[in-house]
Amino acid sequence: MIAINDGSKDNSLEILKKYNDLYPESITIYSRENQGVANSRNFAIDKCKTPYLTFLDQDDYLDVEFCEKMLYRIKEDKADIVYCSYVRPNENGKIVARYMIKNSDMSKLHSFNCWAKIHKTDFVKDSKARFMPIVVGEDAIFSLMEHNSNPKISIMEDYIGYFWFQNTNSVSNTTQKGINKEQLDNLETFFESIYETKKDKDSYLFQYFYIKNIVANIMRTNNEKSIKGLIKVNKIGNYFFSDMEKKFPDIYKNKLLYKVNEDDNLLMKSLVYYFILNRKLFKLFRIKDNTV
Repeated sequence: MIAINDGSKDNSLEILKKYNDLYPESITIYSRENQGVANSRNFAIDKCKTPYLTFLDQDDYLDVEFCEKMLYRIKEDKADIVYCSYVRPNENGKIVARYMIKNSDMSKLHSFNCWAKIHKTDFVKDSKARFMPIVVGEDAIFSLMEHNSNPKISIMEDYIGYFWFQNTNSVSNTTQKGINKEQLDNLETFFESIYETKKDKDSYLFQYFYIKNIVANIMRTNNEKSIKGLIKVNKIGNYFFSDMEKKFPDIYKNKLLYKVNEDDNLLMKSLVYYFILNRKLFKLFRIKDNTV
């Protein structure tokens, strides 16, 4: 295990040292000035000497058999990456959401988190997949960089190996009320990074991935539940859909937008329809694309 103390100001380093004393052969600690999550992950990739690697976000946890089962599958299938399904527990241990991945091309591309996977280390390094120092969506960019190198992917559909913890007391859940200018700039940087990273921009799967990211990130960033908040969401959706149309002039001919696919979340599909209709209404009534 590689543990990076990225400039913490609490007793994290002391805790790591205690575990290192217990398992000196299993844990390598690096302590340095704060450089952010993207830089820390890239640093860990460069330092990694094992044949395989995985990522575990703070507060999240793994099934006790995660490494054993996932390593067996990636070796058996001679794959570059293996995915598993995951769930979202809250502070009380209640599962509030399940994400059961399918063995399909759509799931392989649209599962854009770096965790709930084991990656072949040589493949990651050879593909030059790295995390960008952006505020939103660094996982998605990393995953797209991997996909640009056409990895062999193995899927464990029925195995729930990762627990993506939902902390309702986190800053994003308690103080983030509505989208401000800084958040808009972060989203714009993220969407532009997605577009610039992917090589096969004409792929229907990628275009669908792009539009779903717009919808998901707008809804995730905005927690303002009011008429005013809804109006702002509509304006922001129109702004980013207008930009999307410039990048993909034939986006609305994409057949994946108009059918419920096996891998689709029905709520996400409904939101995609909503924002498409929203954009058409803005164009019909010639409403300007400004967002603020």
